[in-house]
Amino acid sequence: MSFSVREQWESARWNEKISILCVRIPDSALRNAAREYMPNERLEIVPKPQVTDARLTSLMKALEAERLRGYASGRLFLDGVEAAMAALLVSGYSTVSPKPGTTTGGLPPHRLRRVLEFMHANIDRPVTLEDLASCAGLSTSHFSHQFRASTGATPHRYLVGLRVERCKDILRNPKLSILEVAIASGFQNQQHFATVFRHLVGVSPSTYRSRLY
Repeated sequence: MSFSVREQWESARWNEKISILCVRIPDSALRNAAREYMPNERLEIVPKPQVTDARLTSLMKALEAERLRGYASGRLFLDGVEAAMAALLVSGYSTVSPKPGTTTGGLPPHRLRRVLEFMHANIDRPVTLEDLASCAGLSTSHFSHQFRASTGATPHRYLVGLRVERCKDILRNPKLSILEVAIASGFQNQQHFATVFRHLVGVSPSTYRSRLY
């Protein structure tokens, strides 16, 4: 893994065939992380030709797996990975030492309630991390940490759980196809819905429906 600066030419050479995954972290994500972690929001990440970081590697693998699935998990998943990568870059690879770590108790009840109400109201629509952070009045980076402290789950994982629970209710209507159930609950396609449903519930949507009658 290596860090490169945008609009700056660099060269590398390999003696064998390899696969390359390039990830661009937008300035907005880095600025959000800088507000969270850096004193006076100062930020400078130095290019590095070789980096070994298990956390970044894991996030990169998650992105690659999502790409192979056709980005079926939606924008909120990608936003979460982007925010996590930006936080790791800013807190671990900046020339400026990060702020001392602070303990968080999570979101205040009224802010958490607003976020959960928004999730329920938009459960069948695309939701971004910025949407949820705006409900809480926080930056995306700060919101992600606070939400996880409050619920024990990332925003994406929590929303997926809500969507699966809604699917369980809608599956009681035999007139709706599995695809119609998936779309009505915010899943982008039937295959991704079936995979997520089986992972969380233990059986396929069709099997779950058959057990209702």
